[in-house]
Amino acid sequence: MSTIESTFDLHDLRELVAAGDAGGVVAMIRDAVGRGIVTHVTDGFSAGDRGALQLTCTYPTGEQVVENALVEIRDGRIVRWSGVQAWDD
Repeated sequence: MSTIESTFDLHDLRELVAAGDAGGVVAMIRDAVGRGIVTHVTDGFSAGDRGALQLTCTYPTGEQVVENALVEIRDGRIVRWSGVQAWDD
């Protein structure tokens, strides 16, 4: 089993999104890109005040973290984010 040192905390990202801290989200993503972490959002959709997406972070080593998330949207902002993560091992 290999170990991935977590350098991109999806929990912190969720908290920034829920708080509406767009500047914090941008800073976190820029920092991750600077360290070679590639992030993709796929399979996203919304219906009314609900949405879902898949977020995949690929580390420079090729290892990945995938999160499937359900979101609640109010006034055009994500107000709740609930997700489950899967890590390479």
